[in-house]
Amino acid sequence: MNRDATPWGDELPLVGRRDDLSALKRLLQRASEGEGNCVLLTGEAGVGKSRLLAALVQEAESRKMIIAAGSAFAMETGVPYGAFADALAKPLRALDAATLTLLTRGAEDDLRAVVPGLAGEPRIAAHDTENDNGNKSRLLWNVTQFLTRLAARTPMLVVLDNAHDSDASSLELLHFLARQIGSARILIVIAYVDDGREANPVLRNMVRSLLASHEAKVHRVESLTSADLAELLKRSFTLADDAAESHANSLWSHTRGNPFFVEESLKALATAGRIRKNGAQWTVEGTTPAALPPTVRDAVLVRLESLKPNALRLAEIASVVEDRASLALLELVSALDAEAFADAIDTLCSRRILVEYRDAEDASYEFGHPIIQSTVRSTLTAAREKTLHVSIAKALETIHGSKSIEHAVAIARHIVRGQNTNDDARALHYLAAAGRDALVRRADAEAVRWLHDALVRAERLGDAHATASLLEELATAQLRTGAGRDAVTHWQRAESLADMRGDQLARTRVLHLLAQEAARSGDARRGVLLLASAETAARAVQRDDLVIRIHVAR
Repeated sequence: MNRDATPWGDELPLVGRRDDLSALKRLLQRASEGEGNCVLLTGEAGVGKSRLLAALVQEAESRKMIIAAGSAFAMETGVPYGAFADALAKPLRALDAATLTLLTRGAEDDLRAVVPGLAGEPRIAAHDTENDNGNKSRLLWNVTQFLTRLAARTPMLVVLDNAHDSDASSLELLHFLARQIGSARILIVIAYVDDGREANPVLRNMVRSLLASHEAKVHRVESLTSADLAELLKRSFTLADDAAESHANSLWSHTRGNPFFVEESLKALATAGRIRKNGAQWTVEGTTPAALPPTVRDAVLVRLESLKPNALRLAEIASVVEDRASLALLELVSALDAEAFADAIDTLCSRRILVEYRDAEDASYEFGHPIIQSTVRSTLTAAREKTLHVSIAKALETIHGSKSIEHAVAIARHIVRGQNTNDDARALHYLAAAGRDALVRRADAEAVRWLHDALVRAERLGDAHATASLLEELATAQLRTGAGRDAVTHWQRAESLADMRGDQLARTRVLHLLAQEAARSGDARRGVLLLASAETAARAVQRDDLVIRIHVAR
């Protein structure tokens, strides 16, 4: 479809959302005056939440507020603080090291654990099992205090879109922040899809907690009414009242006022020539249900079917990447020559299938709407999807080179989804790195996920050394998440492996951990017996420091 085929250009006007926007503007004003608020913006997919957030961000920009706006991606559900970092990265990386130190009051490393790449050198310590709870609480508290001090200088808007795809650690941090902003100049808006299906369990628990404690308000975005659609058609196509009302009633009966479905249906009609411009006059016809795509997916497919092969290939690659795809990644995986690649990108962006974002280093692309992305991916065969995952993993390694380990989560995901057991060694390398990074950053749910997947591959490869290390680390992460029984099971396996290979230092470490957990569980007698064994193992390797530490613990 030609870019000029719709008079509204890239997007429909904000019809039917004005009352929603006015309500959010009032909360924005209250936040500026020192009355912090958290809003849970919800509604069905395609109802216009993202468009409403974009309008709110524009309003905050006009008020010179600090804007921390980000979006969660399904691909990033295992990235520690990925969604929160996406929101905070831009405003915080603009701060110099001196300002960071002043506002964090010496706790800038906790902030860097959430948003890597800030000014100054990070000094994140290795995980300390004995002080895990204190370390995690300290991180949440210090990041929250930093944000409230920053907002005391300039009011702040914090936005997280697509929270149903968010990683657990970002939601945990947002939950903590929302409970502390009563007198802070911060407005938090968390948008997520609520269509009656099972939601992200961490998000569901967060929502219940915030509502039960009256620390958040729900704002449900409703579909457009028939009157809204009539106004849209009159504004967009300069139709007479009767014609606009007739077409609006037909559209509403078919789409139930879902803005995304409405927009895709109108674009499908334009593609079919049923909406066209003759000189200065628009002609609209064929809005009867029989002429309209039967579902949202069908409406999207109408547009996809008109794409040339190169553009469709790029869309398929981007759908498998799932988060924002860099220009370099799309170019490398597509293997198109420069001219063909540019033409394909231009086509996808002009039709708003992809949206381009530019920064100083590169451009990146994401789908105009998650429904478009899921529709494109649903057209792929299992074989094609696996092949693309393998190609993307290799491309990421090529692009990042010696720094590939810093992108361990993304690379590991694609290797795993490529489902090739011949890649177990590569997958183990990246999965273990991702899990250990999450463990150090106190992103416990993500650590459990990645370390478990790494352990599966280490055992499949018969790598005893990696298996032993991963058992200890996985147990630590499980203990943090409250899975004490699972932790004990894995520590017991680690102790058995250490005994088999005569590694008394490892036995000392694991027996000490098992003793601590026994004591926490109320079995002091077992704890003392385990410490006695640990002390014997420590003496065997002549580690007097450990002997003293364990003796004191007994």
